[in-house]
Amino acid sequence: MARTFTLTGRRVGYALATTAALAATVVACRRLDLSALAAATPGWVLAALALNSAAMLMRALAWTGMLHAALPAERIGAGRVVRATMIGVLGSAVAPGRVGEPLRAWVIARGLARRERLATVVGTLVTQTILNLVALVMLALVALPGGFAIGGRTATLLAVGWPAAAVVAVLAGARLAPRGFVARQLASVRKGLSVFRPLRRGVAITTLQLTAWGLQALAAYALLRALDVHVPAPLATAAAILVAVNVTAAVPLTPSNIGIFQAACIGVLAVAGVGSGLGLSYGLLLQAAELATAIVLGLPAVAAELGLRRAGC
Repeated sequence: MARTFTLTGRRVGYALATTAALAATVVACRRLDLSALAAATPGWVLAALALNSAAMLMRALAWTGMLHAALPAERIGAGRVVRATMIGVLGSAVAPGRVGEPLRAWVIARGLARRERLATVVGTLVTQTILNLVALVMLALVALPGGFAIGGRTATLLAVGWPAAAVVAVLAGARLAPRGFVARQLASVRKGLSVFRPLRRGVAITTLQLTAWGLQALAAYALLRALDVHVPAPLATAAAILVAVNVTAAVPLTPSNIGIFQAACIGVLAVAGVGSGLGLSYGLLLQAAELATAIVLGLPAVAAELGLRRAGC
């Protein structure tokens, strides 16, 4: 009973947060000049969509390498991993609480010979998260070569800290836990973290994952050009925007982090001397581009996966 009450409370809180964010966004759209949004250059918008799509493919290929390293006995095709990645991105874009992460792990694990290997798949997701954190730190260094502001440094440390703590807990738990189901699951997760051996494979996986982030930063830059946003250092500004929207999304409060996403973009662009109206236009366009990419690539992946399930594959 208490658990049901807690779950209901969370859903109500999430719904209220979403409603408040949507209302604030609507009010901001009505009060600020969004004429720049209608004048966006189509060619640059299409370039951003193409770059986002390529970034998703790079992430899928990096994850493929991780899965092959962690589960060498399993035959996991690249197409299946690409579908799972697209489904996961779509799930995180339209549903609360980053549901896409466990969803993409399930898509892969359901086809494995032994279902208990789900823990190893989850371990590869943790590994990918670690690489994402490395990429965010690198982007932050590009965006802020002089160092972090106090607030930004605290937010970044919080975003980086919880996955690092989770890794330490898994590695320690796998050694200290008594024999049994829990120990086996922790050992499987730890196996998923050991995907960087040999070194050549680790370098290839890391390069693919970091390339994905570089492509996404270029997509953010392309949308600056699409709206003709003039800032002193556009590539550094695009990197700063990417860091801001990902740090604020560490604890998702609304679907696709709507409202908070735009506020992060406005804040970064305000530091660069861009007005709030143009900053909001940019935030809306950037999120629309990411959502459009997730839908265009995710829906065919869902259809293909459902077709395979019906065929018994």
